[in-house]
Amino acid sequence: MRRGDFYSTGQVAAVLGISRSTVTRMFDRGELAGKVNPVTGERLISEESLAKFIRDNDLAIDVSTYSRRRVVWCSPDPGLTQGVSSFCSKDNRLALRTVTQGVDALVTCLKFPVNLLVLDDDVCDMDCSQVLMTIRRQDGDHKLKVLVLRRSDEEEYVDTKDADLTLPASPEPDLTRLGRAIYDLLDISAESATKEEPVPHRRKWRRIPVGVPVNIRIEPTKGEGRTYSGKAVIRDISQGGAFLTGIDMDEGSLPAKPFQMTVTTDRPPLGDWQARCNPLRIQGNGGLGAGVVFTAISEENRKRIDSLAGIEQWR
Repeated sequence: MRRGDFYSTGQVAAVLGISRSTVTRMFDRGELAGKVNPVTGERLISEESLAKFIRDNDLAIDVSTYSRRRVVWCSPDPGLTQGVSSFCSKDNRLALRTVTQGVDALVTCLKFPVNLLVLDDDVCDMDCSQVLMTIRRQDGDHKLKVLVLRRSDEEEYVDTKDADLTLPASPEPDLTRLGRAIYDLLDISAESATKEEPVPHRRKWRRIPVGVPVNIRIEPTKGEGRTYSGKAVIRDISQGGAFLTGIDMDEGSLPAKPFQMTVTTDRPPLGDWQARCNPLRIQGNGGLGAGVVFTAISEENRKRIDSLAGIEQWR
């Protein structure tokens, strides 16, 4: 992201791992800021607001990843892909996503705020010109730069007029020239390239804000056999646990003895979901909340958490 950029609700939803409707509600509540398109009414979230939301909510999302220039590399050539991956890994201003098919490149560019698409015209599932035309129809402001690696000869002409730059890729692409072209199209200096320093601390699992209402059932681990029931909201969730807010017990309070908890919901985006958990910490300031760790959860329900985070991984 570059300072001053604005992103659609779909793009922010992909970054945070939540639904577009949730992003819209967060914007309307003032949790995210930006502007509204006066013609379409579309909410556009500013880069500064998104970064602030990530910091303020202590989300395990590396903000620097989203301040990097995002490059989508689409090529079926494994050797060339390895060379480009090595090149991008040495510069902490670049975040790379590699795909091998044109349709995957399209999906990634339309789902994420991508800065540059490098497209090998040797992709076999779609014609290169089809990919370019689709990109330009969706990218009305021409923010996404496109670099085409040209392998076709004159008898097999590929229309690349919608590309910002075309480089020959036959017989072998020049990686030095390709690197310079990537920097030029991203408008950054090659001389400033630096290796990313290791992050000193990062959560084991990414926490995803969801805001899902749930039912809770509490069973003391010792003594009485009675159960307690109530309602709460999952503020955020990860593969390891969740944080519950707004806990409202039918009995008025949580039991004083050690207990286990079962959390269930049928509300989107989790759907028909359940997990057994133990409380790690209880908070009472400004409403009853609890951090919990999962002790029993089905593989299907784990996959639903995975789906919230999105399948795209950026190096």
